[in-house]
Amino acid sequence: MALRAPPSFKIVNQNGGSTLPRTDPSQGWEGETALDVEWAHAIAPGANILLVEAASASDSDLFAAVNYARNAAGVSVISMSWGSDDSAANRQLDQSLSATYLQTPAGHQGVTFVASTGDHGVASFPSTSPNVLAVGGTDLYLSSSGAISNETAWTPQTFGRHHLERRRRNQRGIQRPQHNPMSRTTRASPSTSTTRSARTMVGSESAARAPALRNGRPSWPSPTKAAP
Repeated sequence: MALRAPPSFKIVNQNGGSTLPRTDPSQGWEGETALDVEWAHAIAPGANILLVEAASASDSDLFAAVNYARNAAGVSVISMSWGSDDSAANRQLDQSLSATYLQTPAGHQGVTFVASTGDHGVASFPSTSPNVLAVGGTDLYLSSSGAISNETAWTPQTFGRHHLERRRRNQRGIQRPQHNPMSRTTRASPSTSTTRSARTMVGSESAARAPALRNGRPSWPSPTKAAP
């Protein structure tokens, strides 16, 4: 895209140190990270970027990374393109993590937490937290003239009502799906969406994955909405 480097791009581990985790043998996390960082820069080329790498995909490591990021000076938005299934079994842990880490620290400028809703047919935490802006993905269809003709949820099951989180006041009046008996009291998701599909892929490059990839993954919406 012929963009200049961001004003500041810093990479640290989950504790803020310079010793970074080893390369993921599956190379999956490198691809996701490259997509998020590069697209955030493409959307907001003048923004400072802090990449915090967790030691593993465990809740303790991922939220240690979130905790460092939310306390770091100058941070105003945190993008999270990962999650675990929203289920009754995880409810107590999710609520504890949400109350502990998905809040602006005392004395810090306001921090907005943004998370992708997931790609496994079930809305995922942390996007289900009431403290998070949940971002979904859609397929966008255009007519021959370029006008929008239709837009559908990429994974229908990630659009609807959460089974656990309570509905917010600003979601009163949203149409309730017939299949969800708890839909009168639970939160609708996502909060917002952006298009992502095979027809609207974006490019990303990773030193661990060559050649360059074209991505339409559901993790893309989170940095897209976080960057502006």
